[in-house]
Parts: sequence; C-alpha cells; structure tokens
Amino acid sequence: MPLNAVRPYLICYDIADPRRLQRLHKLVSREAVMVQYSVYYAELNANARDRLVTQLRAMCNPNLDDIRLYPLPQRTRVVLYGAHGIEDTLPGAYFAR
Repeated sequence: MPLNAVRPYLICYDIADPRRLQRLHKLVSREAVMVQYSVYYAELNANARDRLVTQLRAMCNPNLDDIRLYPLPQRTRVVLYGAHGIEDTLPGAYFAR
C-alpha cells in the first residue's frame, strides 16, 4: 500500500487521569469522528497515522493508560442498532440494520 493511501482505523482509549483524558480527547477529535465515548473512526494515511501515534504516546502514561488503533478493511460493514446519526460521517462504511 502506498504511503499516501488512506486507510480506515478505529481508535479506542482508556485514560486514567482526567486531565490527560481531556488533552487526548481534543487531539483525537481533530483527526477522527467520535463513534462512542472514547471510540473514534479515522481515515489516515501512513504519515498521519504515525504522527498521531507519536503524539498519543507523548501524552499517555503507558503504565496506566490504554490506547489502541485498529486498522479496518477499506469497505467496512457497520451494523447499527438504536439511535443513529453517524452514517454521513463514515464515508468508507456501508450499513446493515
């Protein structure tokens, strides 16, 4: 995959300190769409992903915090139940109900 190719990611985090949580939330919110609390969807190329990971590592405490980036398939199947509203924000996804 070329370095400039965009790939979808699921970003999840559990941050122990409220102040670190707020800073990390601001950072991730600039790069990704919130799906649920502490769960985000982002479409990033390799450079943007590496830059984000570097920034996240600098903010977190590896002994207390947990941050995960899961690469997703290009055409992600999303199953929604209950209150919806994110369909327009997940361009690579198709929806099954």
